Amino acid sequence: GNVKNKNCFVIDDLIDTGDTLVKTGKSLKKAGAKKLWGFATHGVFSEEKDLSIENFKWIIDQFPRLHKVGMIGFGENFLNKDFIQMLKYLKNKKIKVSFIDNFTLLTKEIAQELVELKIEQIWFSIERTTKELYEKVRVGACFDEVMQNVQNLIELKRKFNSEKPELNLCCTVSNES
Repeated sequence: GNVKNKNCFVIDDLIDTGDTLVKTGKSLKKAGAKKLWGFATHGVFSEEKDLSIENFKWIIDQFPRLHKVGMIGFGENFLNKDFIQMLKYLKNKKIKVSFIDNFTLLTKEIAQELVELKIEQIWFSIERTTKELYEKVRVGACFDEVMQNVQNLIELKRKFNSEKPELNLCCTVSNES
């Protein structure tokens, strides 16, 4: 249909690389769309098909009045080599940021960057609350290392006298937990 001078909504069931959203958005812009809104139900961002920093910037730049982004998806954020750059891009644009992570790959260096960036909010996701059950569910992860990663982030917040990032807990509730 004719999109010239119209506001357009692009709705996708999931984002992996961001290519579909970017290509659709560029086509709509070329056809004269006035404004674009992009929505996705799920962010997959698989290791094999990371959302590139270029696609990420293009998507974010379509929303000039954007003030908050929740980086929510399936998988491990820090597997994407550009994840910290994405956070920096958002913070440089004065956009508030929150995300969910399981902290399995949260190094001290990454934790320090999160504190220095003053990320507003991180939801720490944990599937089970005991070592035995956690390691049974999250095969290959070490409960003690993850708990140390949480402690490292808390200690860095103290060291830098920072209230940010606000740390929240998101856990699976079951009969086994």
